[in-house]
Amino acid sequence: MNTIILDGHEFKIVVEYKNNKNMYMRLKIDNIILITCGYNVPIENIHSFINSKKEWILKARLRLIEKKENQNTPTINESSVKLLGKKYQLIIKDYKYDSFEIVNNQILISSKSGTSDSLNEVFYSETSKMLLSILKQQRVRWDKMLDNYNLAYPNITLKSMRGKWGSCTPSKNKINMNHSLITTPIECIDYVLLHEYVHLIVPNHSKRFYDVVLYHLPNYKELKKTLNEM
Repeated sequence: MNTIILDGHEFKIVVEYKNNKNMYMRLKIDNIILITCGYNVPIENIHSFINSKKEWILKARLRLIEKKENQNTPTINESSVKLLGKKYQLIIKDYKYDSFEIVNNQILISSKSGTSDSLNEVFYSETSKMLLSILKQQRVRWDKMLDNYNLAYPNITLKSMRGKWGSCTPSKNKINMNHSLITTPIECIDYVLLHEYVHLIVPNHSKRFYDVVLYHLPNYKELKKTLNEM
């Protein structure tokens, strides 16, 4: 694999040859520069192209590092990971395509390039689908709750967040759920979802807010304690 040094930082160069007239470039978080270009482009031209984009590459590298540091999501860099409160062993397979499969107590995962960054992308994508599916089922109960207040159903999205499991913006009728909730039991996910739903009714943490939460989920304090211990 070719490499290039830019301001003291070593980057690996991965080239994908296609019937392209132009040359395209992407940067991965583990210092891999992905180049897509025509079949007859010599490596010298690729190096020249990369050098011409040096300033952009270095800035993009810092943005990717900052984004990774700000994320609070499970990764495949460890030997095991929790999903829905259960611990699974991670097995990285040497396939040439993206795959994600749960078999008994193991998660079998692979990616096209096999880099840690691409494996994490597969993991994030597949577990996001799992969490969105769970939220789709769980929200039915809380949507019906909103009917009692003549309130519209919110838009729910996933987001990587630090220091909070969820957030709600009543003015935009929007709820964000932390992707890391996929590591917690479904009961905890349901509690966080209710917590954010109640903010559509009571936009603060007043006594009335917790009275509404308690009414719909009497054991919410136990679930909150479980989340705080994770």
